[in-house]
Amino acid sequence: MPDQKLDVIGVGNAIVDVLAKAGDAFLTTHDIPKGGMILIDEPRAHRIYAEMAAAVEISGGSAANSIACIASLGGQGGFIGKVSDDELGEIFRHDLRAMGVEFNTAPLKDGAATGRCLINVTPDAQRSMATFLGAAGYVTPDDVDPEQVKRAEITFFEGYLFEQPMARDGFTRACAIAKENGKRTALWLGPDEWLVIDETGDPAADCASSKAAPSASKASTASVPSRSITRAFSWPLK
Repeated sequence: MPDQKLDVIGVGNAIVDVLAKAGDAFLTTHDIPKGGMILIDEPRAHRIYAEMAAAVEISGGSAANSIACIASLGGQGGFIGKVSDDELGEIFRHDLRAMGVEFNTAPLKDGAATGRCLINVTPDAQRSMATFLGAAGYVTPDDVDPEQVKRAEITFFEGYLFEQPMARDGFTRACAIAKENGKRTALWLGPDEWLVIDETGDPAADCASSKAAPSASKASTASVPSRSITRAFSWPLK
């Protein structure tokens, strides 16, 4: 519903998780560190996938998982993220909407394929991930719907996406809209799980003295008030 209030809207990488069973030999063959995560390009993603066992596809991504959790608990969530106009993009869109998440971002046309995380699970339950970001990094300011941000009490930004210059501009636009409308924003800074919550609508301006990723800490030299830093729940499912 276009006038429905949202508890949280997330802005982040739209990734489809592709899970399959594998042995240690498979990881060695494809140079995937056991229990770790590496970034790969599209040709390598196709090569690895072609040799994976029967797989299951599930929509993922840090912010998207967070919003999915909120929806599963009865909250109203929205998501801004980029998929391509392809099969995996349709899977991502279907999964998120099926959970009741408002996801209206236009797909990327004639560009990179939808991002995917190839997760090979060995018998010892270790998950070894090879991630192709693809279209996920192409979120732009034009993908930020002002009316959607205005309807959200909190706009939640995924720190991983902050690495992409175009997406960073999208963050800035969404922050400005939230600030103008008296709404809160939050920025998850990375694997150490610190979450910066800012009452003024501009978390990116308060990253420097927190445990931010290097690129995020360059956003500003402003200090972060102690009340603004909260230990986040381990929302991401992977």
